[in-house]
Amino acid sequence: MGTHRFPAESELPSTTAVLTVTTVDDGPERVRVGLTGEIDMSAADGVGNAVVELLHRQPYRRLEVDLAEVRFMDSSGVNILVRCSARAEQLGCRLIVTNPRPIVHRVL
Repeated sequence: MGTHRFPAESELPSTTAVLTVTTVDDGPERVRVGLTGEIDMSAADGVGNAVVELLHRQPYRRLEVDLAEVRFMDSSGVNILVRCSARAEQLGCRLIVTNPRPIVHRVL
């Protein structure tokens, strides 16, 4: 369905982390969102906005958030996933987090 890129400033002024959100529509009832990069305070709102926009496009019953390519996530990332899950539930959709790397799994 699409790709969104969200630049995220890191602690070092000369570097920039980029979070990419890729969506794949798996039919009328299921969609997959693949996240790539880092989910921190500077990127979390972008993730939330992309997920909520997706949820409002079509009444999906299942939303899979694939974290396989997420290198880093802090409490801002956990918070946005919880908020997205709550919004999905309000719309009759189940949000499922898949494939977190060990470092991300520890945060979750």
